[in-house]
Amino acid sequence: MKRDVVWLLVLPIRQRKLPYTRRARYKLLCDTFNFGRMPFDEQFCIATLRSFPYNEELVQLEWPDCASNPVACGGSGQLQPYHSGEWIVTIVDQRTVTEADGHRVARVCIMLERHSNLLSLSITIVILLVIAAYCGFFIPVSAAPARVAIGFLSFLMALRKLGVLALSGVLNQLFWAMGQMPPLLDPSENYRVWMIDFLWGSMFFNWLTLIEYGLVHFGLECERRLAAGANAPPAGEHDAALVAQDK
Repeated sequence: MKRDVVWLLVLPIRQRKLPYTRRARYKLLCDTFNFGRMPFDEQFCIATLRSFPYNEELVQLEWPDCASNPVACGGSGQLQPYHSGEWIVTIVDQRTVTEADGHRVARVCIMLERHSNLLSLSITIVILLVIAAYCGFFIPVSAAPARVAIGFLSFLMALRKLGVLALSGVLNQLFWAMGQMPPLLDPSENYRVWMIDFLWGSMFFNWLTLIEYGLVHFGLECERRLAAGANAPPAGEHDAALVAQDK
């Protein structure tokens, strides 16, 4: 899965023994992303920077030394994680090497860790709805309206949002989460997304709790009729009993 990552770098550059710093904004294209553990996923991306027009004698790329130059690291003495929306970007490893063609190369490995309050809230809501639907199993059979209502409301609730009647509950959370997912149409991506499987399973569980009362009631009704038919006397014995009573 390829995703664009924008990373801001400050690189000290030495050119003809006159050191200066250039701030650059790079757009990286990472092809190592995997969203199977979403929303608890951690993505890694490796970036390599080099100066093609100049070799090591003219331009040397190097990462800032936080110990000797805290200002280059934000005054904290270490590179701070970068927050961008729901992602926290952290530098895992950085190094500078000289390649065989004499060019100085700066390489960095960054980690993107997801911290999504919306996705976490979505999972929490689904868990609460599943618990509510499960509690319906313990409602007495005599309280049929309450039992059916809790199963139905756990599966599909209505709420008014932005003046439009929207569908909520597990089904709405599922569709919302699928809308937040990146496109998974690449045939080379054969992994499964944990959150989508979790929401589908929760939706089917709540659907089963909805029809459970009807199935149980149908089974009890069939059992009652079979028991009544087994205890009924044969037709001949019933007629003989009526004749004896008339005499």
